[in-house]
Amino acid sequence: MTTMLKSLPLQQVFLFYLKQIIILGSIAFGMWLFESWMRTGEWWQGDWHALWILTVIFAAIQLIVITTPLLVLFKKLKRLPLFYTAGLVSGPIGVALFLWFFTYQPFDLYGYLIWPQSEHIIGASLGLGFAHNLRRFMLSKQMHTYAID
Repeated sequence: MTTMLKSLPLQQVFLFYLKQIIILGSIAFGMWLFESWMRTGEWWQGDWHALWILTVIFAAIQLIVITTPLLVLFKKLKRLPLFYTAGLVSGPIGVALFLWFFTYQPFDLYGYLIWPQSEHIIGASLGLGFAHNLRRFMLSKQMHTYAID
């Protein structure tokens, strides 16, 4: 996969990542907004656009810093279930790292697993969606490359 990404024009890879970050980040924001509405029963009205931008930035960080290296690592094992599992695992890793760096949560089971369980589900969905879309992107480019040769 890494050799394939290197062989693609940088523009295609950049546009793919940009689309994934905006689309999957927006979906994650919608999931998070719905989950917080279910928890509190109120919609936030004033800062939703700033929260959307922040969510997209955190989605970009997760996809570029955590998910992509895990997917590259697990792609080398040539097992599709492990590839998708790497996408799923990247979400909880991203949430735990966010909590570790940006909050004062005590490092325990409740603070990192039970309390942010919906964030883990949203992050895992983000990672799984990216793994699926990256696989489709790479397969379509591979088919296009073979069709040209």
